[in-house]
Amino acid sequence: MVINFILRIIEQYVLVVGSIKREGTKLILRFENIFKDEIIGKIKEIKEYDIFIVGGYLRDFLLGKKSRDIDLVVYGDGKKFASIFGIPFKLKEEFDEWRVLYNDRIIDVLGIDCSIVEDLKRRDFTINSMGMNLKTLEFFDPMNGMKDLKDCIIRANSAENIKNDPVRILRGLRMMAELGFTVEERTMNYFKEYSMLLRNTAPERIHQELVLLFSAKKTSDTIIPEIFDIIFPGFLKMKEIKGSVSTDKDLLTHSILSLYHLEEIIENDNILKKYRKHIKRYLKDKIYLLKIATLIHDIKKPETIVIDEKVHFYGHDKEGAEWFKKIGRDLRFSNKEIDFIYTILRNHMWIHLLSTVELTERAIRRIIFRIGEDVIGLILFTIADELASGGDNIEKVMNVCNKILEYYWTKKKEIKPVILGRDIIKHFKISPGPEIGRLLRIAQEAYIEGVVRNKKEAIDFLKKNIKKEEL
Repeated sequence: MVINFILRIIEQYVLVVGSIKREGTKLILRFENIFKDEIIGKIKEIKEYDIFIVGGYLRDFLLGKKSRDIDLVVYGDGKKFASIFGIPFKLKEEFDEWRVLYNDRIIDVLGIDCSIVEDLKRRDFTINSMGMNLKTLEFFDPMNGMKDLKDCIIRANSAENIKNDPVRILRGLRMMAELGFTVEERTMNYFKEYSMLLRNTAPERIHQELVLLFSAKKTSDTIIPEIFDIIFPGFLKMKEIKGSVSTDKDLLTHSILSLYHLEEIIENDNILKKYRKHIKRYLKDKIYLLKIATLIHDIKKPETIVIDEKVHFYGHDKEGAEWFKKIGRDLRFSNKEIDFIYTILRNHMWIHLLSTVELTERAIRRIIFRIGEDVIGLILFTIADELASGGDNIEKVMNVCNKILEYYWTKKKEIKPVILGRDIIKHFKISPGPEIGRLLRIAQEAYIEGVVRNKKEAIDFLKKNIKKEEL
């Protein structure tokens, strides 16, 4: 179905532009439609340079997709050309490669002193190795990228190209997730063979590709355990452990299946239909984080396994959350990103446990107070996790999730603070700082538990239970 769709797109463009003429590795195409992009039209008018549109922009154009980013190659000074559009900053020290922001679009410019064909051959994948001269409309396809585009294939130009820049492994997986293409066998072998080199790659670049990969709709199709074990050490160990004595699924299969179900839930507007608008707004900048957390939620189970009549993984949630704090910092995740994934990992059993007992309003208030708006992410994760486990308890889980969401969006304002920061400062004579937040949390939890009922009781509770040396 996907192949037929792409064939129709290619045929459509061939019909629009007229005849195709092959001259060695060069195709002559009249792709006038590309100039409907206003910025491409403006670039074409620059007379002093030979300008080639290349890479992802041209690939997406051939697929009938819009691309926000524009990839250009010019003969000569790349920085000087990029400066026409604004103040450029350098992308790679070893190349004359620059990026500039123009009209909310990203323009990447590479200046070359070789032929365009030589440059295209140095690129990562065949479908990214096509180029077109914006003045003459000559189309260059030295690696047969057009054929792979029609066949929905991701093929590396060479093993050396992957070895020299192993981040291309993650880029290939990302394209697989975004385009729905298949990585051909030899290229996948390159990915596995050179994945170890990711350990010596700038973590900032790995982080950037992870964000893009996990923001795609079908990340679950791209999870190659040998590769992700390099990024998330211990990932492959999950293959050795079953989730329970009653299942044939190993933890690795369960984790990938959980991610698959999460992606299905995100796309299915009939699940939690009443709250869809709120959920979409919440997920806008958190999808990739929730998907990463879902994939690695059981990563510490192999190290916490205890077997008696049943299989137990005591404390794996806490162990996993603490583990990610270090991994997240190593991969240059921001504190905010780390805090989100930590919250999901640390609390990922909570709603499951609530589904096994009678649900009280106090329990709902407690989880909302502790987790805040990320209870939404925890709910989506829990449904996916339950489905990946077989779904035997899905009715009870959905009942709990619906009640929490109902309370969150209708009554969360009722969870008012029992005391304020100024009350802490006044009664305990301490300066503003993290300690005030800690005392506020203790007092609020006591209030939610019904231990205290008002401000006076909260202050008395703190005075009685907090030692002076702790202040």
